[in-house]
Amino acid sequence: MQHSGSALRPRTLLDEVFWSELAPELHIGEPDAFQGISTLAFTEPDLAAIHRDLKKESYTRVHDGDGQLPVDALARTIARIDGECGLPILGFVYDECWVWFARLRPFLESVLGPGYRAMPAFWAWHVAPRDDDHGWAPHRDAGRRTLFPDGRPKSLTVWSPLTDAVPENGCIYLVPADRDPTYNTDEEATWRFDLSDVRAVPATAGTVLAWNQAIVHWGARSSARSRQPRISLSLEFQRGDAEALDTPLLDPTALPPFEVRLKLIAKQLLQYRHKHALSPDAERLVSAIIEL
Repeated sequence: MQHSGSALRPRTLLDEVFWSELAPELHIGEPDAFQGISTLAFTEPDLAAIHRDLKKESYTRVHDGDGQLPVDALARTIARIDGECGLPILGFVYDECWVWFARLRPFLESVLGPGYRAMPAFWAWHVAPRDDDHGWAPHRDAGRRTLFPDGRPKSLTVWSPLTDAVPENGCIYLVPADRDPTYNTDEEATWRFDLSDVRAVPATAGTVLAWNQAIVHWGARSSARSRQPRISLSLEFQRGDAEALDTPLLDPTALPPFEVRLKLIAKQLLQYRHKHALSPDAERLVSAIIEL
């Protein structure tokens, strides 16, 4: 995609006022704006079903969305950022991206324990409705080292679409753990699953999905027949009593300060550059952020 580059001037991107004016309906460093936003509620049967899903297939549908956060506004903003510079992850300058995941505390505590932490590992995607765009290729996030001997997860990836994710625009595909012969084995780098066991996981805007970090998954190729892009967010979490899988670990219920967000975004651009190559302008942006 060709980008205008107008939003890639480091001096502009390091200015909080620029971001506030870009999306006045969103927030930066304003926790009071979310006083009426509640933590998601889960019944005991809900959590029991989630635990069964994770134990058997290693992924689960956590929540179908409740409209408390401005899904459409966040999706529009990320689409605009992508159109300007091809770096939708810059959407994480806004509070809404962090509050999105902070609301999952009861679910994450149930699976990862009350001391769970957010990892400095997150991303945002804008998969355009055309034949040459796609999500990330098939992979395991971190493999079997993130599992306890009994198969319980030490960490989870949480993913949520801001627009409806369907096969035509590259929804998530995965191989359920119980259908993957090399899952949690020394041969996990080898794919031996039957293609008939691959599962598409379409999800409406606002839905929350989660999977352990040993499962094979990917974002499929989009199609020009799609009616809209697939815009989505992800953030990774781990147990607080396990060795840090990445650093620095973060308070999962706090809003990082603006400059910290920028530095975390720069870290993502560097650690995922094998999946999302950086343009010279993006390289200059990362350098400017690191020098803050």
